Amino acid sequence: MSKPKDFLRLDMLAREDRNGRLFVDPGTAAFVDLSKVRLLRCGVDTVRQLYRGLIRPEIMALFEKPGAMVEFAGEIWHAGRVGRDSGYQYKLQNADLGFILLIKNFNAKLEQIGPHLKIEVSPHAIDALSPQRLQERMDYYAAAVMTH
Repeated sequence: MSKPKDFLRLDMLAREDRNGRLFVDPGTAAFVDLSKVRLLRCGVDTVRQLYRGLIRPEIMALFEKPGAMVEFAGEIWHAGRVGRDSGYQYKLQNADLGFILLIKNFNAKLEQIGPHLKIEVSPHAIDALSPQRLQERMDYYAAAVMTH
């Protein structure tokens, strides 16, 4: 991977402008025109956090009927299995809230402390909550899934 370069930013009249969309490579003097590029979003698009602990016994009961809608932590979630590629066996997903809880690590025994929970957060949940509130919400779900 090559080292990043700092290009000089210019306006359309070739004057230096920190908001300019015309860029000049200082090494080659080549121009890159990004004036027609529209940015749709600039920010964090996914948060993933791992938690270690023991899974509460009542959580595993949520997956007895794959594909069912279940009540968890005061909300309705879709419960199901996930592919081995994810590293986890089960998921609780709530698209309205923007959270997916991946539960029961394939490489750890259920009855042992391990990395049994991975929480993934969507962009709309990230935008809706401050970093502190987002962390509190993830910790709340983690405490509802795991002990220890």
